[in-house]
Amino acid sequence: MRWRLFLTFTIVVLVSVLSLVLLINNNVTNTVYDFGQMGGFQGADRLVSEFENFYAENQNWVGIEEQFFNPEGPSGMGHGSGRGQGGGNAPMMSENFALVDAEAELIFANNLELSSDLTTDFLQYALPVSFQGEPVAYLITENNSSGLNQGISESLAGTLTESMLPAVLISGLSALLLALLFGYALNRPIRNLTHAAEKLAQGDLTHRVQVSGKDEISQLGDTFNHMAGSLQKAQENRRAITADIAHELRTPLAVQRANLEALEDGVYPLTQENLQPIVQQNQLLTQLVEDLRTLAMSDSDSLKLERNPHNLINLTGQVVENAQPQFTQQKIDLEFIHPGRCPEVTLDPRRITQVINNLLQNALRFTPAGGEVLIRLSCQSDGISIEVQDSGEGIPAESLSKIFDRFYRADQSRARDKGGSGLGLTIASSLVKAHGGQLTAANANDGGAVFSIFLPF
Repeated sequence: MRWRLFLTFTIVVLVSVLSLVLLINNNVTNTVYDFGQMGGFQGADRLVSEFENFYAENQNWVGIEEQFFNPEGPSGMGHGSGRGQGGGNAPMMSENFALVDAEAELIFANNLELSSDLTTDFLQYALPVSFQGEPVAYLITENNSSGLNQGISESLAGTLTESMLPAVLISGLSALLLALLFGYALNRPIRNLTHAAEKLAQGDLTHRVQVSGKDEISQLGDTFNHMAGSLQKAQENRRAITADIAHELRTPLAVQRANLEALEDGVYPLTQENLQPIVQQNQLLTQLVEDLRTLAMSDSDSLKLERNPHNLINLTGQVVENAQPQFTQQKIDLEFIHPGRCPEVTLDPRRITQVINNLLQNALRFTPAGGEVLIRLSCQSDGISIEVQDSGEGIPAESLSKIFDRFYRADQSRARDKGGSGLGLTIASSLVKAHGGQLTAANANDGGAVFSIFLPF
């Protein structure tokens, strides 16, 4: 990757340097030649300014020779007496020149030999003499007609080009060096990511990349670290779940085996009373397997719901009525409060019954004798809310964020005595989410736990 970046930068630099050399050579040559052809080195621009002032005052060229090149002037030279040496008020210029109109007809020349070869072709290199924005004449220097400066122009252009080439080459080499450094710097975080990915592929989920900055590569590093953290957490959860499942299966299997061996050895007579513990443990195993199957289907989004419009008040009332004998036996007051009428909700009645019954059984386990469990159903603008509140000890603060995790028990020491595998609340939360709702847990202000179900219309 580093060498690919360096090769890319190198190609860009070489193309830029070659293009720059060609442009410099071409532009310098043309500019020097044009500048020389137009008398740029001879002071012709001053002469043009004088001619423009003269025409602005006189509106014609009558008297131009006497004005600028008077034979009786201080120099004592006529218009053919010296190379560019005029008299009167003429500005100094080392070249011979001619002043012509738009048809290359001579107006004035300081050397009659210059005017013999003038044509309109020379006007493209001539300096215009303007009045009110329009050319009224053209100044042609000796170089325009004789071409004597072509060699000088080419020599000067070559010299200027050669003087610029070292700067171009130095710039190119500097750019290549910077390309090498930038390529190394840009490739370094990618190498780190590659190394971290190799570690991840080898099973080391604890490896992370060091991230600094806010650019795209840094964001990629953050994403990688987040992915590695998620995989590590998933692996830890998988190991914990595997251990929990093995633990949950071990107890009923051990009880069954002990009872079966006792029956086999004749320690217990083969009676219905002695078979009852085996049947109970088998039921626990069956329920655990069914719970695990429900969770697996929910995780894979393959849990099928038979949803139809239902009156949730009637459905909840039926669950409460069926659970009433258990609460009465435990001397716990069970009360159901509702508004009387609510819109129907599209749901799977078997699954929602399972959720409500699960919450009631959970409240029954953790509510002491003489306590109460209250179910409140309320209609809202976008759905129905059901709260199950008990008068128990409540949920420890450190357990609120984990209460719906698989196999989690807030009271590890007593949860097995009170029954349950630690999957009930997890399944309830999954079933509510499958309906597009939400199940939350909190502690009531006056004590006890509150589980809230929200189901949208």
